[in-house]
Amino acid sequence: MIGLLLLAGALGAVGRYLLDRALPATHDDTRSWWRGWPLGVLTANIIGTFALGLVLGYARAHGLDLTQENFAGTVPAADRLWLLASGFCGSLTTASTLFVGFHLLYEVRRARAIMFLLGTLVLAGAAGWLGWFLSV
Repeated sequence: MIGLLLLAGALGAVGRYLLDRALPATHDDTRSWWRGWPLGVLTANIIGTFALGLVLGYARAHGLDLTQENFAGTVPAADRLWLLASGFCGSLTTASTLFVGFHLLYEVRRARAIMFLLGTLVLAGAAGWLGWFLSV
């Protein structure tokens, strides 16, 4: 089970890396409020929280308990959902990359960095709610 968790985490981390490379940011661009945002990080957080909302909503709708103290690895559906939620979604949506992007923007333009952080929280939160709503 630990090996599968590591694999799921690795896949999430590689996905985040690929998104960050596909959507590069130029943090020192000061031409507008939106230029220079780390769009790869933003996209990874939106996708990851949407997927997490789907997983958690599905688990709740089907009476699957994913809490660690009750998780015994006896229910195959719960096993897969737990791996997806903890491994894949957890590594796809890391706070460390969010705050690195925030810090790099903050060094150039503080207000833009704060907009990026708040925008990420609002958009990712909305994506998570939408995933939850669609799964129940």
